[in-house]
Amino acid sequence: MVQFLFLFSTIANELKRSKNVLLPCLILIVIIGSTGCIKEEQAKSIVVLDSNTSNDLLKLTQFGETTKIVGGQTWYAGEILSYKNGIITNQFSNDITFLNVRYDTTQNRFVGIGLNGSYYEFDDSISMFSNGNFQVIRDIYFGEKYNILSGGKSYALGYLSKLNKDKTIHTITEIPYEFRAIDKIGSNLYAVGFGIIATSADDGDSWKKTELVDDFFLSIVKTSGKTSYIVGQENSIYTTEDYGVNWDKSFAPRKEQVNHARFINGKLHLFCDGGIIKVLSNEKNWTIYKIGDLDLNDGTSVNDGILVIGESGFVAIVNLE
Repeated sequence: MVQFLFLFSTIANELKRSKNVLLPCLILIVIIGSTGCIKEEQAKSIVVLDSNTSNDLLKLTQFGETTKIVGGQTWYAGEILSYKNGIITNQFSNDITFLNVRYDTTQNRFVGIGLNGSYYEFDDSISMFSNGNFQVIRDIYFGEKYNILSGGKSYALGYLSKLNKDKTIHTITEIPYEFRAIDKIGSNLYAVGFGIIATSADDGDSWKKTELVDDFFLSIVKTSGKTSYIVGQENSIYTTEDYGVNWDKSFAPRKEQVNHARFINGKLHLFCDGGIIKVLSNEKNWTIYKIGDLDLNDGTSVNDGILVIGESGFVAIVNLE
């Protein structure tokens, strides 16, 4: 039987470290207890694909039938792959590592971002915009009027930069935390990173910061409903079921480092070191799958399964059940 302990002293300590909470009227509830049922299963099938690269593949995004995959080797190689209908093609290689890729629905294009302030727009061709003010771009949010970049130069040097649509700088907010992910939950922007969750209610003009020193937050995961997740590399998970008004904290089982999280086929999936995928089947029960020995960095649903990417050019189509 799961037992829950509401740690109001923890909440008080969080408020002492920061004058702000995640959102006005937000109630942060920390839950400690059993992680519920944990099963270890074999995947139904694993088909490894030839990516034609040995570079680490870090992130992917999907629009329509096309999935873009980006990665590289830090500081000296970059890679953009395209996956469609079971076929992988190498779209672009250069000397800058790509750390993330997103689809901009406001301008109908894929954008790759990464080291040295790189900002690539591409579909059939690729054009680059680079701003030397940004050492590392980790994520981007595409708004109707502005785009917002998140990133940093180290654990203690971070920024949130608001850009005009022509990519000129509107504002830069420098914050001593490296940011990894940015997205909108409800009516507020969230930016998460090294021991911090920041929120903005005015489209990135100002930010309220809550220090949460227990984890390095890597992923913001939204669903089609009211539920969203913030996931850290040390397996901590903050869950909201009301567009960010209230948050519960829990942990995924075992200690493999989490590299990214996605909501796939109605379930939260964590892609981890050591070839591990952790799947939250409901609020308490987890299933753990072993997918080879290479670290896994991301995944998404495609027609014939889940497309999984990882280190050393690893790409596979996996059916877990």
